[in-house]
Amino acid sequence: MLPVTNPDGTQRSHSVTITPDIKTNGYIMDNSTADKTVPVQDGKVSTVSATITNQIGNESPRGSVSVKF
Repeated sequence: MLPVTNPDGTQRSHSVTITPDIKTNGYIMDNSTADKTVPVQDGKVSTVSATITNQIGNESPRGSVSVKF
């Protein structure tokens, strides 16, 4: 699950199934669809964080990255 917090504070989640291609090449939030858009506002920090949950429910530690424009 990739939780996305918009600049106005509202949140939404983006679910991604990990495929062999993602394992090899990574996953890009490329703005091709609304659910893949990361909101960015000038002067504000935008953060993407995620966990991975396997088929039996084990969840990884949360990883995140932030950017400020």
